[in-house]
Amino acid sequence: MRLISIVFCGTLMTGCHTLWSATPVEPKKTNYDILADLTAKKSCDASYQCKVLEVGERLSCEGPTQYMIYSTKEANEQKIAEVAALITEQEHKANLGKQSQSSCKQVLPVIPLCIKKTCQPYIQ
Repeated sequence: MRLISIVFCGTLMTGCHTLWSATPVEPKKTNYDILADLTAKKSCDASYQCKVLEVGERLSCEGPTQYMIYSTKEANEQKIAEVAALITEQEHKANLGKQSQSSCKQVLPVIPLCIKKTCQPYIQ
């Protein structure tokens, strides 16, 4: 009986182990997350510091999937352009071979303005 108890406890214990890590593992950021981080700070002193960037490629109707507003006062424009280009290329590759939809949702262009010291979209 004692042997059975030892074998039973040993079997239960083998399935109960936890891997511990000293450093937490952060989930990998997508290009969309990186672009959102790069354009998050939108402070401005005047509207000339506010820019708009076309990002992505729509399957239907052509044009970008979104417009991103950012402030040149806070952002690295070259890095933003690089990440936006990667997203656009990624969406272009994803669209290859897909069939275009018969209807399309219009994405309106945006005018960036500095309102209350923050770059904001003005949609016509």
